[in-house]
Amino acid sequence: MAETATIAPNVTNTLQAGGCETNPCFICWLHEKVEDAPETKGTSFSDTPLHFNLVGVRKETSLSDAFDDRMIVFFKVLAAEQQQAFEKAVEKELRASLESCLGKAPQTVKFIPCSKGLWVAAVFRISTDPGLVERRGDLESKKSKLQADVDAAKGKLEALDKERMVSDERLPKAQEELKAAKEAAAKKKLWKEVGSLEARKKAIPREQQGLEEKVKKLEDQKAKMEAELKAHDESLEEFEISEGNEGWYEEGRALIPPGHYANKYSFFIHKISSAKVFAKDTSLAALTVGYLDGMRIYSVDHVCQNVKDFQGLVVRQVKKASGEELRFSDGSITLELKKSDQGQMEAFYKQGTTSTKLAAGDRVLLKKSVGGTNIHRAHNAKLQEDGTLSGSGSAEGKVADWSEGCQVFPLFNEFNLFLRLCAISKRWRCAAKNKQAGGDDCVRLAGGTGDELGPGEKALIARFGEEFVHSAADLHKDNSARAAKVNPEIRKRTERKQSFTWTEADEKTLSELLKAKADTEKAKDKVDKATLGKIKTQQDKKARRWTDKEEDELQKLIAERDGWRRKYLREKVLKLRADFMRNCDMSGKCSEFFSYTLLQCSASEMVDLQNAWDEKRNTAWDKKLVIGAAK
Repeated sequence: MAETATIAPNVTNTLQAGGCETNPCFICWLHEKVEDAPETKGTSFSDTPLHFNLVGVRKETSLSDAFDDRMIVFFKVLAAEQQQAFEKAVEKELRASLESCLGKAPQTVKFIPCSKGLWVAAVFRISTDPGLVERRGDLESKKSKLQADVDAAKGKLEALDKERMVSDERLPKAQEELKAAKEAAAKKKLWKEVGSLEARKKAIPREQQGLEEKVKKLEDQKAKMEAELKAHDESLEEFEISEGNEGWYEEGRALIPPGHYANKYSFFIHKISSAKVFAKDTSLAALTVGYLDGMRIYSVDHVCQNVKDFQGLVVRQVKKASGEELRFSDGSITLELKKSDQGQMEAFYKQGTTSTKLAAGDRVLLKKSVGGTNIHRAHNAKLQEDGTLSGSGSAEGKVADWSEGCQVFPLFNEFNLFLRLCAISKRWRCAAKNKQAGGDDCVRLAGGTGDELGPGEKALIARFGEEFVHSAADLHKDNSARAAKVNPEIRKRTERKQSFTWTEADEKTLSELLKAKADTEKAKDKVDKATLGKIKTQQDKKARRWTDKEEDELQKLIAERDGWRRKYLREKVLKLRADFMRNCDMSGKCSEFFSYTLLQCSASEMVDLQNAWDEKRNTAWDKKLVIGAAK
């Protein structure tokens, strides 16, 4: 009798042993591609239940600024006897949240029957490349063209208005002249003129309406362009990109190269490098990574102008002006910069003793350290009253400044599902390893009530420090205008209060000055002006009083500031809680990490990938993480 793979109860199709050798399933096809690529050869995938395998698939030679790559998650489910342990480790709320997420993205997850056992796999649309940020000059040019179009349309409107005025004046006269005309030739001429004037009288309002609608549309486009320019400038400031150096293909933009990154990614927060970026609404839960041996892309012109910075660096890829792409995985190819006989600096990639010249329009991807290339959202998310997040996003939109080399998801529902799967995997692996369901360290972040800080807020402050968190709160878009007004006033009044406060040290200083004055006078010497001035300053300070009214005003300002800081901090915690972040994630104590494999495929291989996914033998997942479990 033929041997079959383990199949879940509701999956009817089975594979003969060895079936994937002749007709590879989706997972076997993917594994073959990973094994064939020199950068990922030898990568092993886990078949331990709920140990997730994450594979990014980058479309080769793609400079589209589009979400044309894929994220694949595949794993084995638990055996039936592990049902009780699973329910103990993974709380009911997380399991229910996963099911809710699956209901909103049902086509993304399937059963994959394989000769080596049943897999569950999900495919999500992402981008693994940095987005394109248009140059300010290009945006200004578009704005100028829109303004020119607006001016031209308004000019036509003015011309039509003048024509209407002339027509309104001429038409009754022409009609009277037609009635009075005796000669046939004159009548014919006037008849044509009257007909033309009457036709124009009807047509001009329609033309005016069309032009007015066009002007309104152009004005709206111009307003959007102005908003885009403002957002552009904010983006440059946030990502510290110098003006004129926009565009991902410009100098120094980051990518991570194809390869296997074992246990590099943790369940944490995207954007934590400064209070300014932490304050952004896009600083949310993600899979995050520290520094990797990545790539940064430079034009040949740039490296030739900065020889000391680039001479001898390892070349990972060359993107030629012709569209051809060369990839080097062994680290033996280096950048060589030298002057030609004519004294011009030229660039070469050197392989052993062979040097190949690069053209001026070519770009090189050099091995350089890259930090924070996280797996995160490419859309906004808002906190709802029920404690969940809401959002949208579009797979048809542009990557733009959503990615500086990160792996980004455009669709809200797909990223939510991805993150829930990761949260469940992490929770189960932790509990299975530690033989328990988790203590206080594994509790989900929780916000406080009223003026009291909850454990989640305290955990956030413990991780980042009070000054960092308060700065982020003040820099948040909802608070920055108030903070700019209130905080200087608090500092000013606090300094004034301190200047009015009479301390033991002040009393001691005054006593010493008065004694010195008395001793000087007793010796019949003249007291110097400096000492007299200090005595007067101390006596004036002692005579001053900080009033109750001033104290009330100061406390009101402090209460206002503390209020917006507390609101920001609480909302931050609740957003992270919505994605099931835990105290152990915040403290950095969680020992469960994720591995990520990045594969690069040709356009035809991307088609093959989709075809393998669409095969009829791959059926809808039943949403069960334990074989035979009740929903």
